[in-house]
Amino acid sequence: MSAGDAELLLLDAAGFGELRDRVAALAGPPSGSELPEPGQDLEAELTGGTQAAGSLAALAAELAGSRAGGPVRAAVVASDPVGARRAFRALVELLDAGATKAFLPDDGVFLGRATTPPRIAYLFPAQGGKVVGGAVWRRYPEAAEVLRAARPGDGADAEQVRVVAGSLAAARLLGMAGVDAHVAVGHSLGEFTALSWAGCLDPRALLDLVAERARVMASASAGGGAMAVLGTGFDTAAALAVAEDVGVAGDHAPDETVVAGPADAVDRVCEAARGRGFRVHRLRVPHAFHTAHVSGAAEAVGEALGRVRITAPEREVVSTVTARPVGPDDDPEALLREQVRRPVLFRQAVARALRDVDLAVELGPGRVLAGLAARVVPDVPVLATDTTSPDGAPLLAVLGAAHALGAEVDLKPLLPREEVPHCCAGHAGVGR
Repeated sequence: MSAGDAELLLLDAAGFGELRDRVAALAGPPSGSELPEPGQDLEAELTGGTQAAGSLAALAAELAGSRAGGPVRAAVVASDPVGARRAFRALVELLDAGATKAFLPDDGVFLGRATTPPRIAYLFPAQGGKVVGGAVWRRYPEAAEVLRAARPGDGADAEQVRVVAGSLAAARLLGMAGVDAHVAVGHSLGEFTALSWAGCLDPRALLDLVAERARVMASASAGGGAMAVLGTGFDTAAALAVAEDVGVAGDHAPDETVVAGPADAVDRVCEAARGRGFRVHRLRVPHAFHTAHVSGAAEAVGEALGRVRITAPEREVVSTVTARPVGPDDDPEALLREQVRRPVLFRQAVARALRDVDLAVELGPGRVLAGLAARVVPDVPVLATDTTSPDGAPLLAVLGAAHALGAEVDLKPLLPREEVPHCCAGHAGVGR
């Protein structure tokens, strides 16, 4: 590991009083500066560099191995001993105030009591900004292996492959630690990833299809199209677009809808939306994706799908094409073809998928879907693995939250090991 990489510190206990005593021992006296570690003198703990990082990693391993399966759980994510100590003190304050649960990802603090594993939903994205370059790729050989197998190349179209590789890597690492989901939703490109997660197609076929999809969506679409994000709901956006040759391309959240169509018509819709006081963001794309304007791309994707073996899902996926679970009578191949030219019904799909879950997690680079889902279902905790994070903290926060909610998290496969070659130099780009 490198100095500055985050660590996950897990604790459990039979009751909150016992947990409070353990956390207080780790927090140390209010005036102290060193982070206690069982059986070791940490006088030099805060000198920085690899010594401090190694001490924190050693404590993470010690705590992970000393759990007894108690129902009261706490987790701390920290990148240095000072941050860990601050989080432990925050936990003590919470426990002293009578708190029995806490979900504070910005502070790296999670607390809960559970006797059964949580229900988790996965969200698979279509875009991620800078899609590689984070600590996940350097720290975990299994993640780097996923990217090497993806063979994304260096072209602009490769960014979609990189997004999917980020999702696959995050799912693999969470699975290694014993965490998986009960249901999944994929946004646009993410519908391919979600159905692969459900067992409809293997990862190699998924990556090949995504590469082909990227190519045909760049070349088989009618030009002159445009897309824009309007800061309003579906009904209002549809009403603004109805007078133009413009359609709704994405229903994202109660206050966010995407419209698409000919560039001049989209400009007029944007002008009308601004006149109503709505936020407007014109997307930098050359085509009107998720409308009939890209029917040529949809047919080309359909031809590529016909060359791949696709089976029925083995796990639940709520499709953003239909906004309902993919059932035994549904045709996954048809869904993957139609999602190219049909609106992305993310708001409806997420509202349905997150009805009975305890935690939602966006897998891959960035955190766009996590933000949208939090606005759609504000009562459900939402996190993102954000595989572009420089210290890897978001992935560990997911594991910490799952632990606090009752999951049996096994950190052993993810404990620090020899760094892998950094084959994943950062690239900027946006998938569709």
